[in-house]
Amino acid sequence: MSSNDPWRWVARAGAVYVFVGVAFVAASFFDPALRALDALLVPDRAEITQSVRMYAAVMGAVVVGFGAMLGRVAASIERGPIAIGAALRDAVLLWFVVDTSASLLHGSWQNALFNAGSLALGLGPIIVAMRARETAARPA
Repeated sequence: MSSNDPWRWVARAGAVYVFVGVAFVAASFFDPALRALDALLVPDRAEITQSVRMYAAVMGAVVVGFGAMLGRVAASIERGPIAIGAALRDAVLLWFVVDTSASLLHGSWQNALFNAGSLALGLGPIIVAMRARETAARPA
């Protein structure tokens, strides 16, 4: 990717998304930061509950995964479908690790269980598609 490549801006945007997502996950464990985010984004002055912490962590994890996907796919676009598949796989795995870890730390084994099903739903087709592409790319 050259410095003038428009995909570089997509990769940078992905990095910003990852940063914002990490901030939300981190804030979910630190009430003063979560109160500041809540006041800025949802100015209802509601109490910070376990549910609010959990939602902030899950939202942050999803944004981390989305940002990683944007950034990695943009950085892989010129290397072809296998590299793009690897970028998608890595982003899904990053989301899973961050979301599931935060969920368990916040006491939500239910969301961690839901994440396992979501991981299978998203990761399975990516791996099948990558293997099919790799097989097709091998010389006969």
